[in-house]
Amino acid sequence: MAKERKETAVESGVAESEWRSLHPVTPLAKTWAVFAAFFAFVFYQFADVLKELTTLGLIETYGPVVVFLVIAAGIFLIVVAAGIYSWIAWRKMGFAITHDAVYYREGILFRSQRHARLDRIQAVNITHPLIGRILGLGRIDIEVAGGTDSNFQLGLLKTRQLEDVRREVLSESRTAKLRKAGKLDADAAGGVPAGEAGVGPTALENVQAGIDQTQGLGAPVEELEQIIYKVPAGRLAASLALNMGIIFSILVGLAIAAGSIVGTLVEGASFAAMIPVLVGGFALFAYPFNQFANNFGFTAFVTRDGIRVRSGLLSTRAQTIPVQRIHAVTVSQPFFWRFFGWYRVKIVQAGFAANSQDKVEHDVLLPVGTREEMLQALWMVYPDLGVSNPVETIMYGLEGEGEMLGFSQNPQRSRLFDPLVWRRRSIKLTDVAILLRDGFLTRSFSVLTYDRLQSTLISQGPWDRKKDLAGIHFHLVESGLYIEHLDNALASSLYTDITRRATISRQKESQEAWAARAVPGVSQANSIYASSVVGGEPGSFEQNGGEQQ
Repeated sequence: MAKERKETAVESGVAESEWRSLHPVTPLAKTWAVFAAFFAFVFYQFADVLKELTTLGLIETYGPVVVFLVIAAGIFLIVVAAGIYSWIAWRKMGFAITHDAVYYREGILFRSQRHARLDRIQAVNITHPLIGRILGLGRIDIEVAGGTDSNFQLGLLKTRQLEDVRREVLSESRTAKLRKAGKLDADAAGGVPAGEAGVGPTALENVQAGIDQTQGLGAPVEELEQIIYKVPAGRLAASLALNMGIIFSILVGLAIAAGSIVGTLVEGASFAAMIPVLVGGFALFAYPFNQFANNFGFTAFVTRDGIRVRSGLLSTRAQTIPVQRIHAVTVSQPFFWRFFGWYRVKIVQAGFAANSQDKVEHDVLLPVGTREEMLQALWMVYPDLGVSNPVETIMYGLEGEGEMLGFSQNPQRSRLFDPLVWRRRSIKLTDVAILLRDGFLTRSFSVLTYDRLQSTLISQGPWDRKKDLAGIHFHLVESGLYIEHLDNALASSLYTDITRRATISRQKESQEAWAARAVPGVSQANSIYASSVVGGEPGSFEQNGGEQQ
């Protein structure tokens, strides 16, 4: 009689037949840095080891061939041990996709199992590291509502498997969400919505199956991507070259490198002593290169799951950003970008701020774009700013100063603290959102809605009290925004009004409603916000007697 396999706590909840294997090199990919450091240490110490062997007389006693074979055998045994460990670790790890959750398990002595509920999954992204691109391997990043600690990765898997697994997880997730919302009968055959069995295919059934019902083509979800914009490599490189912070970093790096060379040639310093200085100088070039490599080929698409972003030079990523996870948007324009009409759009997105393992900036919605692309990105997130002239309001928030269009500017007495920016720093409340204008050399315009506020704080330091000023801080799920040195009476009034609005506000647009709006809207990029423009195209905003010039 066959002995029944005992199920452990880690393996509970999923039948053994449902577990799937990852690629065999996955354990090595997780631990390669340890072995690389070990071998680097061995080779670094190799000369000292040979010197020790010579001192002990082992080479003279046994001969160089025998000593070499012993060392080679030791390295071979280490490699074999690493291979055996990787094989055992690979056999013990795997993933499973059920109708309720995605599971992942790993570990030899200390076993662990994680799962992500399908109805809580926000996005499923694909990443190809540099080595993975060479070998045709990548990983899946599953983002779950609940913060960074809830997210986890599956991989490595072959590229074709990645796409198949991603589609399967998204399809199961949609079904689970519809079922939870009561729009699907769990017992109905073929996923037919409750109460509609036998009436033929429906829109909900097609959504659950990942089919485009708007065009009737039966295309899978991945084929529904419509491009929003793509950043040319030349523009990206030029934008980095025109960034004052990066210019300063490069100049400092060149100065350090030049000083090291002069110190070596003129002062007679040893070149070995200059190496750490040179490394430190060239390290300053790493930031602009990483920015270029991470945002190379940056392309944004609209899908029914959200805004999908693809980018990367050495390693690539494909990230889906559900609009419901975007809590604020900031448009900025560095000084030199003004001459080319370029803008950057960044977002506050739930789930990524605390992720220190991933070096990619997940808060970039547009690394550098034209005015039309910037407006398109804003419209994708906020179709309604609560004003009748959205384009004029946005451009005035980016270019203007003063109190036109309902903005409340910082008082003149605050110029002691903000001598350059006090004329621009201002706030505007609408029925929908809070609009913040700031920045002098680098202009910025931020939008956040009341329903995303976690809390609001009004603060006043001793110098603020002396000048009758106050600041308001807006706390979001991962970070926050703030405005300082407002008039105290205005700050108190705004604080009360914002608190009241945040208490009664509710999210007004579901994922399905966003998809219905955004997918057709992509083909009308040039007319985004256009129907609401008041006074024609906004130009350069300068204050002169309270009138727009």
